[in-house]
Amino acid sequence: MMQLGAWTRCIVRLAWDEILLQEGLKLDENEKVIENIRLGKVMEVCIQETKNEDNFEIFSNSSIEQFISEDDFTE
Repeated sequence: MMQLGAWTRCIVRLAWDEILLQEGLKLDENEKVIENIRLGKVMEVCIQETKNEDNFEIFSNSSIEQFISEDDFTE
C-alpha cells in the first residue's frame, strides 16, 4: 500500500531459486510478496499507469529487459 503524496520504492526481483530472491533484501516480512511465475532466460518488467492517468511518476533504476543468471537474481 502506498501513501498519497509520498515517494514509494517498488523492488521487483526475479530469480530461479526463491532463496536467491531474499539474499540481502532488507524488508519486513509483511512488505514482501513472493509469487511463482514462469521464467525465461531474459525477462522484462515494466510498471506503468493505466492510459490517460496522471497519478504517478514512475522512474526505472535499470533496464526493463534483463538476463537472469541461474545462480543470481536480477532486480
